Amino acid sequence: MDSQYSLPYVMENTTQDINLLLIGKTGSGVSASGNTILGKKKAFESRKSASSITDRCQKDSADVLMRRITVSVDTPTFSNSQNIDLRLELKNGLKECPPGIHVILLVLPFHKTQAADVLSLFKQMFGENAMKHTLVLFTHGDEIENKPLDQLIRENTELSKLIEECGGRFHQLDNKDLNNRDQVPALLMKIDRMVSENQNSCYTLQMFETQSRETQTQHTQI
Repeated sequence: MDSQYSLPYVMENTTQDINLLLIGKTGSGVSASGNTILGKKKAFESRKSASSITDRCQKDSADVLMRRITVSVDTPTFSNSQNIDLRLELKNGLKECPPGIHVILLVLPFHKTQAADVLSLFKQMFGENAMKHTLVLFTHGDEIENKPLDQLIRENTELSKLIEECGGRFHQLDNKDLNNRDQVPALLMKIDRMVSENQNSCYTLQMFETQSRETQTQHTQI
């Protein structure tokens, strides 16, 4: 059954299945965002209340607006590029999502973001090649002050740099506003545009393994 989202958006790649990877620090809303995108309440268990099973990368799929969306949720703590458990789970997650990840959603709560640290960690973990496949997904939208999001970004130098590195791509998702039927289709429009601009290419397991070796070499030389 298709998801409950139904809006008159013109989608660019409605026949193509899409693989998404959601990654972020504990409490950023990664699991809740995965649930919102798939239109499911309990596809992914929140880290705050989860048992040890959420130390592993989780995956679920749904038919959303005429295509199959597969969401992989990173659950080991995204806090250290040398986190062996995180690297292993990301590697396993990439293996299970052939041909690779079309779009990485870097999940950030707007008011709790140290953007410079996040950008540095992300590049160490995934490499420069990942940036063209990445979109910043802001959560905790109910906590954002009464200003346009793009204005708030412009007022934050570190955040502006992060968005610039991601090709200017960002989206706001309020996982508490279940009555907002626009936010997921609007996100998928941006994802479709990214996939089209990248000529349907993916961030692959080979890219991740190459970056892992380079990061390990750099730390060994220090």
